Amino acid sequence: MLMIATLGFDEKFIIRELLRRGVDENTKVILLSSGEDQRTENAYNAIKELSKTIPFQTEFKNVNIKEPYLSISDLRKMIKSYTGDKIVFNISGGQRILIFYLLCAITSLGQKGEIVIHSEDSSFTVNLPTNIMFQMNLDDVDNAILDLISKKTKIRASELSKLLNMPQVTVWRRIKRLQELGLVDYKSREYYLTEIGRSRI
Repeated sequence: MLMIATLGFDEKFIIRELLRRGVDENTKVILLSSGEDQRTENAYNAIKELSKTIPFQTEFKNVNIKEPYLSISDLRKMIKSYTGDKIVFNISGGQRILIFYLLCAITSLGQKGEIVIHSEDSSFTVNLPTNIMFQMNLDDVDNAILDLISKKTKIRASELSKLLNMPQVTVWRRIKRLQELGLVDYKSREYYLTEIGRSRI
């Protein structure tokens, strides 16, 4: 697993997420910061100390937030260079501009992964797939299918075909694409909306 985390003055959000997920020597954590500050350095040192107890790899990158296009380009290159299967983007700390640049890089790459945000008071955590931010180029038929599924909660392809007055094969192909986009899922011969699918209605 690769975790790319924006680092501010407090390391607790990053450490909490690492401990929650479980880490090992194959886990790499890239910490992004937007300037030199003793508090950020202290936070980084605390994470490095943890990596001596629970072995994981750490790397620190300073991002010049006064150069937006260059910063976004550098973040894109960093993300593209990773060849593993799972990327977690922890945007719970750090400067808003840096977080925005990272989100720009993720979106412009269409990078699959997970975004983690801890609330300021640490009372809850939000985990979202990165593709919630991507444009999916849905047409009227796709939207009609999503709308019908949302109204029925669960529905069969044959029923969708009748309601849309379209051949079942055509509806099935459309549903298959919506499944690939992560908007629809299938269980017990019925289709239903995923969390992302519900967010698109």
